[in-house]
Parts: sequence; structure tokens; C-alpha cells
Amino acid sequence: MTKPLLCGVKNSEERVIEFLLNLNVFKNEQKKIALNIDKKVLQDKWQFLFTEIKKLSEKGNAEIVGLSDQPTIINNAGEIYVRVFRNERFILIPDLINELENEQLSLGLQSGTTVGENVEYNQVRLGSLQDNLTRLNYRYEQLESETLFEKEKLKQYIHQRKSIEEDLSKNKSAQKMLKLGGDIQSPIASQLCPTCGQDIKDSLLPASVNQVPMQIEDNINFLASQLKMIELFISGQRKKIAEQETQINDYKNRLAFVRQQIRSIKKDLVTDDRLPSEELIERKINLRKLITFYGDMLEDVAEMRVRIKRLSNEWEKIKTTESELKGDFFSSLDCEKLDRLQEYFLNLLSQFNYKSKDRGAIKISTEKYLPVIEVKLPNEKPKSYDIRFDSSGSDLIRCMWAYYIALMSTSIQLGGNHPKLLMFDEPQQQSASTSDFHEFLKSLASKKDAQSIVFASFQNSQADFDAATNGLDFNKIEGTGKFIYKISEPSADVN
Repeated sequence: MTKPLLCGVKNSEERVIEFLLNLNVFKNEQKKIALNIDKKVLQDKWQFLFTEIKKLSEKGNAEIVGLSDQPTIINNAGEIYVRVFRNERFILIPDLINELENEQLSLGLQSGTTVGENVEYNQVRLGSLQDNLTRLNYRYEQLESETLFEKEKLKQYIHQRKSIEEDLSKNKSAQKMLKLGGDIQSPIASQLCPTCGQDIKDSLLPASVNQVPMQIEDNINFLASQLKMIELFISGQRKKIAEQETQINDYKNRLAFVRQQIRSIKKDLVTDDRLPSEELIERKINLRKLITFYGDMLEDVAEMRVRIKRLSNEWEKIKTTESELKGDFFSSLDCEKLDRLQEYFLNLLSQFNYKSKDRGAIKISTEKYLPVIEVKLPNEKPKSYDIRFDSSGSDLIRCMWAYYIALMSTSIQLGGNHPKLLMFDEPQQQSASTSDFHEFLKSLASKKDAQSIVFASFQNSQADFDAATNGLDFNKIEGTGKFIYKISEPSADVN
């Protein structure tokens, strides 16, 4: 069948038929398209907000808990929080602020302490900090090596996934070819040699090897499960690397802080004993900055949690609407229209003397809404293919006559959107007989509530014209030249 064309629209052929028949599935499809647009917009908003929260948490050497990078339904926004990795443990921001405030209060009690009064304490702290620096540096280098190893493992997983995807694609292509062979009833598709009739094994193993290889369908299922498993490995590996990188950042910050403290203490030890402790002052300033920073972060996270919850509510509505649109899109009226289209089409095929296939094998597809031939595969499963592949040239023309008329008739009778206009240009192609062409014109002439325009030459034979139009009610417009020509402009009046 020649398919109707509509550029720029996905599955345009089906959309045209759905519109002409005014199927409810057309409205549902419109809703589905609008819903997919809403989903994409919300996913982009979610991704943007997730990236914003992630950047904020990375600044404070923290990580997000309870929030995915993809939209989800969140029942309790309180389950989303940010925790900070500090002193080799994760701690919530409110608890961290309490710790910092207690440290600040403790340092406040040492106000006015001079360098001389703090010499022994600083010497002890200097030794402790240097030991701590060595330990932190060792752990930092060890963690970096472990992270590098995990990244290499992730690369291997990604390489394995690519290999599995390629194998899966090849097996699916092979399965598709076998099914196609089944459609055309090829002996090779049944794993039989077309010459000698012996079995064809889909394995390169020697005949002496008594092993049964996996079938293509089993291979596909096995590879699909492998792909799911490797995806889980990749997801877990990425999460592990992210956690290690968070710890590495914490060690970097702690190393920088310890080095700063060591420099300050060493400077204090060579400073005038009567001056205030510079190291103590720096610690107070740093604590004040940290308390302010994490206090602001806590407020920002609370505000972002509200935005996330709002997006989650929108996502829940979208998923609810999506579940309502799933399943069988066809209403009872849709089914009646498709049944009527098939009934009209088959009756017209008989009227137009279609002979290539038995009427019982011809159906109107519920996917493409076009005529198909339905056959049963060796496994008893029904399979359909386009009627064009099994119709002679003249019968294909009869199919087109029948389909377009049946489409208009169904629309008129059951309330479709057909414009009630059919136009045919030289429809008597492929040597369709004059008697069958007469039946075609007779069918058009019987549609009193619609208009049909037929451009035909009747093989430049008056006898063919008379035979084809005998007894029909029609308006004849006979042309001796071109029907479409340029209109000459009227000459301007000259005063």
C-alpha cells in the first residue's frame, strides 16, 4: 500500500489514519506526546537541581543522601540530607555545627593567652600534629592508590558492557533474520537445507562433539541478564569511587589544615613570649568561618529540599497519568471503526476481483492500520506482513482502490474527520480490467455524501470510456489540452 506522508511527525502514517477515523487512540497519543514533553522538562529541572546540590555539598566535603540523579517519588523530604566526612567519619551538618561551636567555646576560654604561657602546650601539640600529618599523608596516598585501582576496574566493567551490548545486538539481528525467514516460509529459517533437506546446525562445532549449543533466544536472555548484572557493577563501582573521592577531599583539607597549624605553632615558638598566640587566633577565625559556612549550607539544603519535594509531587502526577495511558489504547468505538474498515475493505476487494490472496488471510493491522497478510509460523504464533509483498501489480492497484474508499466510508458512517473528498490520478494502472475499473467507478458514484474526482485517459479509447462508465451518475469534464495553465494578466487600460 502507498503510505500517506506527513513530514516532521513521528509515526506520521499512523497519525494520519487515526485522525481521519477520529480514533480515541489519536487523542491518547496526543496526551502521551504532551506527557513525554512534560517528563523531559521535569527531568531537566531535576538534573539541574541535583547538580546544584552536588556542587554545594562538594564545597563542604559532603555528600547527598536519599536523593537520586533521576526523578523519583519522595514521600518524606526529611529523608534527604547532606552529611560531612570529617575526622574519618560521616557527621550530619547540625551535629557538626554543635561540635565546632563547642571547640569555639573552648578556645574562647583561652583568650589573652600569650606565646610564653603556651610554649609547653605548643611543643606537645607540635609533636602530635607532626605525627598526625605523617599518618594522614600515608592514608591519603593509600586512598589515592585504591581509588586509582577502582577507576581501572570501572573501565574494565565499561569495556565488558560494550562487548556484551555488541553481542546482544548481533544475536537480536540474527533472531530478526530468522523471523523474517519464517515470514517468507524459507527452509533455511526452519534450519533445513533447501537442497538435501538435512538439518542445518547453527554451530561450528564438529559433528563428533555431542553438545547442544544455546539457541539464539537463550543467548539473548543470557546476554540481557549479563548486561543487567554489569550495569549494577558499574553503578556500585561509581558510587564507591564517589565515596572514596569524598574521603580524599577530606584528607586534602585536613592535611592543609594540619600543615597550617604546624606553621603557626612553629611561628609562635620563635615569637616574642609577651605577644598573643597567633595560632590560637587563626584557629578561632577558621572555626568562625566553618560555623558560618555550614550554617549557610544547612539553610540552602532546606530550601533545595522544598524544591525537590515540589518536583517530586509533579513527577508523581506524571507517573499517575502515564499509568492511566498504558495498556489498550483502543476504545470500544475504535475497535468498531477498525472492524468496519476491515469489513468494507474485504467486501470491496471481492467487488474489484482481487485474487492474489484468500480473503481469510487479509486483515487490517491494529498497529499501522494498513492491509496485511496474516500467517502462522511453525510454532503456531501468528505473523503478519505487508500485503504489497504478496499481491500482483494489478491486485495492488485494486487494494489501493478498496482501502481509500473503505477509509472514507468508515469515517462518514462512524463520525470520522475525513474531508469526504477522494482524488485519483490514472487509477487504472497495471492493466486492471475495464470491468473491474467499472466496479471501482460504480463504488465512487454510490457515495452521494462525498465527492470523487478521477483523472483518467481510458487508454484514449471511447469504447473503454463507455464500458467503464456505463450506467453511472457522474459529471464529465473533457479536456483537449492542459487542465492547469497560467492565467494571462488582463491588459491595463490606456487613457
